[in-house]
Amino acid sequence: QNFVGSNDLADITPHFNNGAANVIYQRRDEALKRLALTDKEQRELDALWEDLLFVRKEPLFAMECYLRGKLENDAVSLIPRTAEEGMATIERLFQDPTWWEKKQKTVGQLDANREFYDGAKQRFLDYRKSYLKQLDSVITQHLQQVLLLASRAWRRPLLADENKSLLALYQSSRQQRADELRSGWTGDAQPGLRHVLDSSEQSHRAGIQAMLVRILASPHFVFRIEQTPTGEQPLPSSDWELASRLSFVLWASVPDAPLREAAEKGVLHDEKMLTAQVDRMIADERADALASIFFGQWFGFYGFDQYEGPNPEMFPEFTPELRRSMQEEPLRFFSDLIRNDRSLRNIVQADYCFVDQQLADLYGLIRRPVRPGPAASLGQTRLREDGWQRVEQTSSSHRGGILTMASLLTRTSVATRTSPILRGKWVYEQILGQHLPDPPDDVPPLTETAPDEKLTLRQRIEAHRSNKACASCHAKFDPLGFALEGYDPIGRWRQIDAHEREIDNKTVAEDGSKIDGVSGLKAYLARQEDLLLRTLSVKLLGYALGRQVELTDEALIGRIQEALKENDWRLTSAIKTIVTSQQFRYRQAHVGESVPDSRHSDSRHPEPDLQPVRSPVWDRPAYVR
Repeated sequence: QNFVGSNDLADITPHFNNGAANVIYQRRDEALKRLALTDKEQRELDALWEDLLFVRKEPLFAMECYLRGKLENDAVSLIPRTAEEGMATIERLFQDPTWWEKKQKTVGQLDANREFYDGAKQRFLDYRKSYLKQLDSVITQHLQQVLLLASRAWRRPLLADENKSLLALYQSSRQQRADELRSGWTGDAQPGLRHVLDSSEQSHRAGIQAMLVRILASPHFVFRIEQTPTGEQPLPSSDWELASRLSFVLWASVPDAPLREAAEKGVLHDEKMLTAQVDRMIADERADALASIFFGQWFGFYGFDQYEGPNPEMFPEFTPELRRSMQEEPLRFFSDLIRNDRSLRNIVQADYCFVDQQLADLYGLIRRPVRPGPAASLGQTRLREDGWQRVEQTSSSHRGGILTMASLLTRTSVATRTSPILRGKWVYEQILGQHLPDPPDDVPPLTETAPDEKLTLRQRIEAHRSNKACASCHAKFDPLGFALEGYDPIGRWRQIDAHEREIDNKTVAEDGSKIDGVSGLKAYLARQEDLLLRTLSVKLLGYALGRQVELTDEALIGRIQEALKENDWRLTSAIKTIVTSQQFRYRQAHVGESVPDSRHSDSRHPEPDLQPVRSPVWDRPAYVR
């Protein structure tokens, strides 16, 4: 009654009606606005109240509460289903003199009641009109936002037909839901504002949901669709296709506002603009996708948080918490490399690592403090608030670079022991980029339990290599794995094995180079850095192009290597060389007759080429279909 009797729709403060059945708001902030708020703050406060009243439909609730109370107080047995029904009931009562005589109301009291009611009714009708008008405006804004979302999800401006199709889907889905709701209404009376609002809200939600499903299930969202030119000569990709390529390479996600703006202006084919976008995007935290996806797939720590290799009885220390820390270490290492544009030589040669308390204990780098306070550590290093810290000068503790990370060392072991074969093969293929043929079918596996326990694992492997068909390959990578025997199956440093025998991690590479442990292996790989340089160039190019590297890419691979050498192996120099290349900016023509794209009514449009939304690392990518 306070609400409907007020002269100001906004003059409301919260109070409860009939035991908190509904909360009605009645503002009492005039003094606050006048004495404490600036004009701008007053406008902001008024806007917030408007939003609250709109979302809560508060004037409708207030009118219904007033009418319900009015009719109950006047002993009317019919409780209205809607405000409109309540008003109709009251108006009939006002015109029934016998009813007022029963209530012993005087003419003056009747006039006062009628005046009060008429004011409440007019305010309610004014509210109904303004609310429905505002509702139409909000619906229009929602549709505009969904169409904008479609443009962002499909990574290009929508075609006129696509706009019409989405809006038509909204209207049909909304109408279908409204019909379902209307069929559930009972009674002969016209639906009240409550019915109208509930129907509008639910049918609107159904229409929006249908649009979202269409957008997110569309091939334009699931795939990167690029138009393939006809003829024999490659043609430049559109700016929108180029923006999409760039964002998926660096962020594994859709273009952001600055990239879309550049595409809309048609300036992305300018090399200076492309390189400027690379600098901006690499510094963004979204470039961490390169760490998790590109480097993660390349080096094998992608998805390590689900790895359950070590035998839990033999290695109870391999807890889910430690496994998550092992997964996080390379992510932080490569994110630091990428966003700070450090030399990629650090992949192997780094003299630092990233640890939390779990890994610090495993690596023996940081002592857990006896009492609350800073952790005692190498160089008095302290853990940051998030629990992670970059620790410097870790070579003396046998840490630094990808070779010493627990995730790699664990994944290249078997359940109960280390595997110099797997570790050496990993170094040979992933670091040096060399290809190994599959082993012969008739080669027996290495026995897990030695007949004579006096034989070390190394001696058993050397006996296994006695097969001449295997010796030539094992000679290439076994020595690289023997150099990592100083790490146990979960990556801890050790000097004796499980049988209390001293670890022998000295070895000789295929070319006769002597390797003494992990430090000797790093020195050996430093002399072979041209192989790592090519491996990096080939894998990065394949990832950026989303296809297998071909013979025609050799010249570009050479330019990538030169750019890395001239810029101290900075990742941005390689990426800039790739994104400004013809292979990245142009679409290769397909000779032959094209198939019409069903997305266009004009059959002259060629069939779009489907690319994976997240380019794989490997030379032979698995396309998302």
